Amino acid sequence: MMEKSYHGLKMITTNTMREDEVTFLKGKEHWVDGTSLITSLSPMNNMVDPFLRSARTGNNLLLVDQSIAGISGPGSPESFLTQNHAQVIFMMIIAQTVNPGITCIHCGIPSVIDAGGNISYSAPHQTFINAALARVNTWVTGFPSAQTGGSTSLSDVTPRALADSELSRNALRKYEVHILRHAMGALGSLNFFSLEKFLEDCERERRSMIIFESIPKDVGVIPMYFPGDDQALAGIREIAEKGNPKNADHTLKNVDSFRLWEDSIRRAAKKKLYYPQLNDIVIDAIKSDA
Repeated sequence: MMEKSYHGLKMITTNTMREDEVTFLKGKEHWVDGTSLITSLSPMNNMVDPFLRSARTGNNLLLVDQSIAGISGPGSPESFLTQNHAQVIFMMIIAQTVNPGITCIHCGIPSVIDAGGNISYSAPHQTFINAALARVNTWVTGFPSAQTGGSTSLSDVTPRALADSELSRNALRKYEVHILRHAMGALGSLNFFSLEKFLEDCERERRSMIIFESIPKDVGVIPMYFPGDDQALAGIREIAEKGNPKNADHTLKNVDSFRLWEDSIRRAAKKKLYYPQLNDIVIDAIKSDA
């Protein structure tokens, strides 16, 4: 049905498919196999054979890494981005070794958590870390990039939930990251779906696209004020040795690092308003704090 009715890019997982079902995707440029091979610096044994099978078949690969800061990855933005990116690069290398020239899409989708330990799509730094990873991938590999954002942590359709999603989508676009429409209608950090919210998200997205299309195309790259961490690699090494980010001193020392990064972007935003005609994830937060 998807093949006949929807002509956009479509993702499916093939790890549970039969051989003949896997080969169905070969040569179809609008289909990608959402697959993975490594997490928390360790290979996933149950994914090795399906990964290699799909790569040898020649399917387009969406290489997924769903690391969570402080849970399955390091706690500082730099160390977290480094590990997430490295794990996707590892998958790219394996895929290209098995089948040189195969299409790979970088789908490192780093996530942050709230005070209760839940993934927080409402947090501005969820958007920031995905935008930063998209930039790194574009600069380093040149492969297509598919990060995540544009949703909310809230489970009900409220003005705040709609604003969370709109602000995130607009921020990703301002940082020149493509918009992932899988988040349209999503609630509860992608755990729930609402048709009412889907329709409102689409309406707001159409309005934002009109505004962005009217602005100059040579506005330049907006800085992300990405925070440095001279212990980034040491932190990753410590996690590998101890087996869990929660037990690492590096994680504890950086428990506030994402909030501090967000604060630095807020301070910069007070000096220069980018695209003021749009809801801004930073400016809006500043106004709400005033």
